Amino acid sequence: AQLEDITMEEASLIEPMGVAMDLTYTTMPELNDDVLVIGLGPIGLMALRLARLMGARYVFGAARSASKARIELAREYGADDVIYTDHINLEEYKFPRGGLDKIMVTAPPRTIPTAIKILKPGGVVGFIGIEYGEGANITFDANYFHFNKLQLRASHAAPALFFPRCIELIKSGAIDVKPQVTHRFKLDDIAEAMHQAANDKANVIKSVMID
Repeated sequence: AQLEDITMEEASLIEPMGVAMDLTYTTMPELNDDVLVIGLGPIGLMALRLARLMGARYVFGAARSASKARIELAREYGADDVIYTDHINLEEYKFPRGGLDKIMVTAPPRTIPTAIKILKPGGVVGFIGIEYGEGANITFDANYFHFNKLQLRASHAAPALFFPRCIELIKSGAIDVKPQVTHRFKLDDIAEAMHQAANDKANVIKSVMID
């Protein structure tokens, strides 16, 4: 696939879209599945959109309520609801069929034990979240996991196989990545841009360096 007919800003989203695609293919939401995406950064947002395109029955996002721009875009991408994890425990949310068929985790690994508890029997958790130190370790009830026939699948988009497919999705308009670029900066302003990205969670989705 060629980069003709897409902007450089759109092209900057190809790599994270490839990560989202690897996660989605690893988790494999299917027609009529109920799907949750935990973490609504650029990768989570595109995974949510892909789940909708792949025929999920209900698609939910989970994020902190302060992430206003990301929540708004999740709804534009087809989320049936966004669950504010600082307001409600995911285990308390009333999912339409009592639980989820597939969950995609782009948040730290500490969210995985909760994800396991809200899966329906036979459900799958796919994850890409990374943390180091003690945060890399999680525990869950292996008997519950076993008797409910659950699966935990790791996604790691290396090698990066899906760039051509991502380019086609952008060209076709199936995934409109333009709204993800909320901020632009020049190289000389990188310190300010990094500070803004770290501290303005309400408004920043993706910052892109321009000439």
